[in-house]
Amino acid sequence: MLNAKSSATPFNSSIVADSSRPFEDPVLYRITVGALQYVTITRPDIAFAVNKACQKMQLPSIADRSVVKRILRYLVGTISYGLQFTLMLIGQEISLTGGPMVAYKFFLVQI
Repeated sequence: MLNAKSSATPFNSSIVADSSRPFEDPVLYRITVGALQYVTITRPDIAFAVNKACQKMQLPSIADRSVVKRILRYLVGTISYGLQFTLMLIGQEISLTGGPMVAYKFFLVQI
């Protein structure tokens, strides 16, 4: 997929729900979409498209596979985008669990 042509958007709203043939490997579809769910933590721009793909997990079709491939092509083209999480300790305050208080700072970065 690294050599694939990138896509400008993760989702094409003009795709019409059709009753095309079922995808021959639904387990592969579920694994791929499940992995994309974790990617949405640092890439909220694909959340809508991944949600639409998740709605088809029960019986994915060939058209649904092309939606997932479009999301993957979008990620290839925008690999430098995303949220960067950094860990920052605040003083020496103690939390209820006995460890130091921890805060997270979020940055939208483009490398």
